Amino acid sequence: QTGRMECKNVYDNLYPLKDRTDTNATAIAENTKKASEKTAPTGASGVYTPTLFNITNIDASTPYPSQWMRVGNVVTVSGRVDVDPTATTNTKLGMSLPVPTNFQFGYQLGGTAACPTIAGEVSPMAADTGNNRVDMSWVTTNATNHVMSFLFSYLVI
Repeated sequence: QTGRMECKNVYDNLYPLKDRTDTNATAIAENTKKASEKTAPTGASGVYTPTLFNITNIDASTPYPSQWMRVGNVVTVSGRVDVDPTATTNTKLGMSLPVPTNFQFGYQLGGTAACPTIAGEVSPMAADTGNNRVDMSWVTTNATNHVMSFLFSYLVI
């Protein structure tokens, strides 16, 4: 044997690595780059602070910096907001998006928001097709200011 190894990626392309005795970091990095160029999609990511829209039953809301990443035409966002509902009833909050889109259907965005300290305080998240933003609509069980942590994904159209 020559002491050579090979790295196989998911597309069954073979990339020979240097001999095991070779400790040349540049050669190893070049082989790793060749494999990742074939398997890892190019994407974008960042941090944004969403603009919030107090639509129904919200006295105040506070946004925090949220993280997002885009792979192809799908954007995934996670973060938190504080909401201060007026009463325990139907509640609706709108939230801007980090990457603009033109929603045609509510199902083009999906996710969930929940309060970590109030049992049952959960909101589905959907596309607001009229305003091209996130729609959080739920029946609040607590009329005090509280955190809603969220995770959603949507299509860039």
